[in-house]
Amino acid sequence: MQIQGKTVLVTGGSRGLGRATAIALAAEGAAGVALLARDEGALTAVAREVELCGARAVAIRTDVRDNEAVIGAFEQARQTFGSLDLVINNAGVGPHKPFHELSSDEADGILDVNVRGVMNVMRAAVADMNGRGGIIVNVASALGKIPLGGYSVYTASKSAVVALSRVARKELRNTGVKLLCFCPGMIDTAFQDDRRDELKQIPGWILRPPERVAADLLLIIRQERAESFGQAYLAILHFFYRLLAG
Repeated sequence: MQIQGKTVLVTGGSRGLGRATAIALAAEGAAGVALLARDEGALTAVAREVELCGARAVAIRTDVRDNEAVIGAFEQARQTFGSLDLVINNAGVGPHKPFHELSSDEADGILDVNVRGVMNVMRAAVADMNGRGGIIVNVASALGKIPLGGYSVYTASKSAVVALSRVARKELRNTGVKLLCFCPGMIDTAFQDDRRDELKQIPGWILRPPERVAADLLLIIRQERAESFGQAYLAILHFFYRLLAG
């Protein structure tokens, strides 16, 4: 898909990868960008940045865990832009804690946003695009395919997004809707704030700024890759992980 002239909805659009992706899409020539997140003030600031890049923007305060709120947000985006061509399903949370140190409420919060929220957005996007066509990109994580300690519930949620994307892609085959899954590596965002001391020695090609990861995401959209890490070293790690895991 070429971005020029397209209308886009981005969840988790107030900061990090969502913000960087929204701005990159606008700079690439997107006609309109709908931004969804819970922080209305931050969303409004990102909407101004998107408009400075030449695209129309609308900030819609939305909690993706709330299915009715998601449906309402899509309706507002349609009223603003007419239709949607591309949905970036990016909203996600995940504290760096082993599962046995997470409270039940903390674990539920991760799963509610990262799995239930993703499904809510997928359903609303398919309802909008069915028969007309469009692309949904589910943003998972490299951890969903190459697990590491300290992120067990987050990893489980992102593994669920990978599996959901693979199966839903088959289910959507005759609808005109294409489903892509992006599994990026480490991104230098507030998500890493509780680990700054540990990450000081991580090179920049591993812990990357969101703008560079957003550039990978736009390439995946242009090439319509079904499932991608966006970086070759992660694909190599995944190969050896599968080989050694046996």
